[in-house]
Amino acid sequence: KKATAVRTDATDEIQKKSLFYAAEEDLSLAIFNPAFGYSGRSIDMDSEYFEKSWKVSCFGGFLFGREALKRMVPSGGGTIIYTGSTAALRGRPNFAAFNS
Repeated sequence: KKATAVRTDATDEIQKKSLFYAAEEDLSLAIFNPAFGYSGRSIDMDSEYFEKSWKVSCFGGFLFGREALKRMVPSGGGTIIYTGSTAALRGRPNFAAFNS
């Protein structure tokens, strides 16, 4: 088996489809780790700023998982791992967008 790290725009559906189209038929592991961290207080944050954070983590995670499943289910299964920073789980002050 081999592992390959690939960097793509998490919010770009075409890039996600291309990523998994290029994957080998026997894909058994896919790891989603969006690399960013929008900080800021909710009271000071505009909706566009919040939406960028949401789009990378939530929407990007959906696209990633869906395309990974399309590869894994026909071959009998696999593992999809979503990972990130614990700051998103702790709900730290000044990380309102990231916490979502």
